Amino acid sequence: IFLDVSQNDNTALRRMNLRSFLMAPLQRVTKYPLLLSRISKATNECHPDFSRLKEAKSRVESHLEHINMKTKQEGTATWSLRSFRRDSRKNREVINIEMRELSMKTVGWTRESTRFIMEGPLQLAQPADGQWLKKGSKSLKFQNVQGLLMVRTLRNADTVTEGSLETTETVQDGVLVLIKDKSSGKFTVLREPIRLANCVVSADPECEDTFEVLDIRREAFVFRASDKPRTQQWFRQIKRYACDLGSWRKRRNALPNIMINTTQSRS
Repeated sequence: IFLDVSQNDNTALRRMNLRSFLMAPLQRVTKYPLLLSRISKATNECHPDFSRLKEAKSRVESHLEHINMKTKQEGTATWSLRSFRRDSRKNREVINIEMRELSMKTVGWTRESTRFIMEGPLQLAQPADGQWLKKGSKSLKFQNVQGLLMVRTLRNADTVTEGSLETTETVQDGVLVLIKDKSSGKFTVLREPIRLANCVVSADPECEDTFEVLDIRREAFVFRASDKPRTQQWFRQIKRYACDLGSWRKRRNALPNIMINTTQSRS
């Protein structure tokens, strides 16, 4: 009765029901990309905020599509933007958001301090001692996973360079999160994230389509991507950040596979 009287007699409510007010925040979400797009057009490409505006617009659109997917699953109305492109791109962005949120929750990092370096499909194998070195990748059994290479950064003090304000970041930690493909509509983490600070990353010249990540405290992993260029890109990025972390960083340029083959005598 109170709601009916308020809606009909209170002039401030303009005869709008409760559902109209509950929908308002969702409607506003669709306007943020339009606002950011207009700000971008009015911003010089040389301005330090230009790339950030582009990234913010892309993220808001991705979050909006994530909202649409959730509301569709719950049987409620969906809201969309005309600026969206192909369905495949939208689905991929939604999947990336879900995996990123799961990864940050798993490692306990905040969104502000997390940077995602690489993400995408990988194949993972765990060889027995010496197997990869002797026989190559053909003898390994690979499983498909989704990989996310992410680092935790610390923002340093802003500095002024030639009239522009610049912010530098220091990498404090890095992990490789492995996620299983969707089962029952949800992503699950395959195993405990691989801490780059504990890893030696190397590649065998005889197996150019794979690379190794050796966790000195636990076990070894062999990875490969969809093709050799993509595999090499993963290898370079993981090695780059692993070399800057942990107490082993000064020894990571040693020979590869120094701890893989335990059957051979050490020299």
